[in-house]
Amino acid sequence: MEITLEKTYQLLEKLADYVMTEIPAIKDGINRLDQRVGRLEEKVDRLDQRVGRLEEKVDRLEQHMDSHARKINIIIEGQDAQAKQLDIIRIDMRAGLSTLDLHEHRIGNLEETNYGSRIRDAEND
Repeated sequence: MEITLEKTYQLLEKLADYVMTEIPAIKDGINRLDQRVGRLEEKVDRLDQRVGRLEEKVDRLEQHMDSHARKINIIIEGQDAQAKQLDIIRIDMRAGLSTLDLHEHRIGNLEETNYGSRIRDAEND
């Protein structure tokens, strides 16, 4: 293959045509990609800001939930203490009622021994 002046000229024209048509199109494509990247970076920045605000809200909600959980635990502990007190009161009442029943039985026996009948029975007749 022989290199001639005409072939060199043709190659040079093809190169010039390529440079004149293809390079601007490539640069235009690069510019459009740069613009897209810029818009995407802006969107990412806005999303980062939103995520930051959401994280703050989640932190506040967690704090409120912790606060409410502590309050609920205090209430539950108070209710447990009240239930224990009620159990103690019920036991005392049962003991008192048992004692009263025993004394009523003994008084009845004493009344029958001393008076021949129970006074309560005489009042009801």
